[in-house]
Amino acid sequence: MENKPRARRRANEVGPSGQRAARNLEQLREERRLNQDELAARAGRVGRPMTRQIVSKTEAADRRIDVDDLVALAIALGTTPNRLLLPGSAGEGELVALTPEVQVSALDAWKWATGEGPLPAGEALPGEQMLIGDDTERLFVRENQPHNVPGPYFRNVGHDMRKHKKLVRMIAAVVVEAKESGVQLGRLTRMVEEVDLWQLFGSLDETVARLTSEGEG
Repeated sequence: MENKPRARRRANEVGPSGQRAARNLEQLREERRLNQDELAARAGRVGRPMTRQIVSKTEAADRRIDVDDLVALAIALGTTPNRLLLPGSAGEGELVALTPEVQVSALDAWKWATGEGPLPAGEALPGEQMLIGDDTERLFVRENQPHNVPGPYFRNVGHDMRKHKKLVRMIAAVVVEAKESGVQLGRLTRMVEEVDLWQLFGSLDETVARLTSEGEG
């Protein structure tokens, strides 16, 4: 069968993220028991004048949402731009179209949008090889979470390394094994944080046992 060429999308056509934002806008407005006039008035009070007709066309995806609209509407609804752009759940099995050419799981989309990790390799630029380095995830988090940069604890690292030589050797062994297994340092750091949380809530042994049994199955 001859493959028909895919129809080209018009330059001003609302894409998948815009369509999703339109649906989310209507849903969140209704959850807050606001009518379109009230939402328009709220947007006006934060410095983005709107009419009911503008809100109506936006919710129907008959009008594109620019970034200023997005921010103003998020403030007016007491939410974030990310919540308007992404689904209200973050399941691994739920696919989210970010652009007509890029689809990822809702979980990956939320991690990317909140600066927790880059898109999976190969998704950022379809058809091109994405360069991957040990520090890719760590640098991504640092760049996209400027409010969450660690303090100047590094000044004491040298002292701590001399003081805890046995621990440093254990850390070095874990880092080497992680690299050999293809685990980036940013992901390893988050694994350590997760293990610390498990320990905090007393579920570390149970969780490790469960993960081990699943790996053997």
